[in-house]
Amino acid sequence: MTHNELAELTRYMRLSDDDPDTDQLISQCYSGAVSYLQTAGCIKTEQNAGLYNIAVRRLTLFYFDQPASSGSEAAIPNGRRPIITQLKLSQ
Repeated sequence: MTHNELAELTRYMRLSDDDPDTDQLISQCYSGAVSYLQTAGCIKTEQNAGLYNIAVRRLTLFYFDQPASSGSEAAIPNGRRPIITQLKLSQ
């Protein structure tokens, strides 16, 4: 994750502090979101980049807000599943 991607994601998450520990946690949640999507069969392409980025942001925010859900069998909240389904269908 680049510094610009981290800054953009931090703004999306409406976080304002510049805490290195928070940045590390966001990066870990982002990696988890990307990994989840890859495992689900969702690969970022030129055609689906916008939708893919939304899915990554929403999953990252979910993992950040619900740390116990990361790496578990917790249900993906409403609003995220249809995006993931569309990404899978676009492959």
